[in-house]
Order: sequence, then C-alpha cells, then structure tokens
Amino acid sequence: MLSFGGDYWDPETGLCAVDGPAGIAAADVMKRLIPFNPRDYLGLMWDIRTGYMERGETVQSGYWSVRTVRLTNPEEALLPTIGEAGYAASPTGDGGDMATMTGALSFGINSKASDIDKKAAWEFIKWGTSRDMMRRFAEEDSGVSIFHRSILADPGLQARYPYYKMLLSAQDNAQRRIFHLFYADVEEIFGVELNKYMAGETESAQEALTNGCTKINTRLAVFPDELRLRWINDVPAAIFN
Repeated sequence: MLSFGGDYWDPETGLCAVDGPAGIAAADVMKRLIPFNPRDYLGLMWDIRTGYMERGETVQSGYWSVRTVRLTNPEEALLPTIGEAGYAASPTGDGGDMATMTGALSFGINSKASDIDKKAAWEFIKWGTSRDMMRRFAEEDSGVSIFHRSILADPGLQARYPYYKMLLSAQDNAQRRIFHLFYADVEEIFGVELNKYMAGETESAQEALTNGCTKINTRLAVFPDELRLRWINDVPAAIFN
C-alpha cells in the first residue's frame, strides 16, 4: 500500500484509509503473486516466510533490516554463499521513491522514576546509542540498525555487509512508523480480511478492505476528531544536547 502512495489513516479525519485506491492496487498485486508463493502462504508469519529465502527456496522476499542478518552473518546465514543475495529498495507502483518506514522502538524514561534513576537511565541511553556502541553493533552484524550515517558509509563495512549501503540510501527519505493506539487492531483485522480475499472467500479487494476499514472505524468513531488526528500526526521530538 505504501508502495502505491497510500497510508493507513485519512489525514483529515484520522479514520481508516486502507480501502482507498492505493490499498486496492496493493491487494491486487498480492492476489496476482499467489502462483509464485509457497504453498502455505496463507499461514506464514514473517520469520517463517523469510526462512524460504534463507534456504534458497524463493527468488525474493521483503525484509526488515534487522532480519537481514540471517543472510549475511556466517553464524546464522543458510544460503550456500554468504553475500549471494542482492538488495534493493521496495518497488513502487510508479517507479518513483517511497518513504522508508523506520521502526519507532526506542528508549524511554519513566516520568515517575526518582531523580537518581532518571539520571542513571539517561546515562545508559547515551552509552547504548553512542558512536562506539553503534560501531560495535555494525561490525558484528548483530541485526541492530540504528547506526550513525558515517558508520553505514564505511566502505569496509559495506563490503562485508552489502545491505548497509542500501540502509544508508534509505535514510534520505525516512519516515517514522507511528505506533497508533489501534495498531494491533489494524494488524489483526486486515490480516483476516486480506487472507479471506487471497483464499477466494471475498470476491473483491474493495470488499475486503472496506470490511476491514468499517470494523476499524466503528471503534474509532467514538473518539473526537481532535484526538484521532493527534494519534496520526508525527510531531518531531525535542533534541537534547
């Protein structure tokens, strides 16, 4: 859906927008790819799905950067030759660029913690995200991908782990993935509705996606517009020196 320029939420109402043209186009692509999927495609979790790629049983697969370690780390990779896989950005409907959705998992400090605990937590965050630690993670190909740009640009590291070059270029158009209050609902509801469409139990992509949006919007409708819009707006965080 993102590859066709779509989004989860309507920017004017904060309601579900998955059943728009972009969502329908994406669902159509999914349907047409069925003949090329593993036989158990309707029951694949993401780690099982990528296992086919890691064993050399599929031609291509979509990957989170943190999972790519399974293709490059000699202790984990199952492909016959390390580095055999190639890497590219996700394709788009019009051949243009698509915003890279970055994970929103991060460190946080509890506002109700004691002052001494807050200070200790802040010191830990600075240590855990320091350039020295990022360099260590990068050199070990540990699956952590919150690297400084200068580390991803290191020619030696790019030669050892080719997907680092792809990660670096993806930062030019990065967008934070918002963990919406109803994120889990969207995941579950559309997982079911799309599977029903792929299995032929629902006649059209429009019907499947509208069914999903209706279920989501029934829950969202009880909240005021202002609150729904606040949930979907990515307000930049303050930067601490």
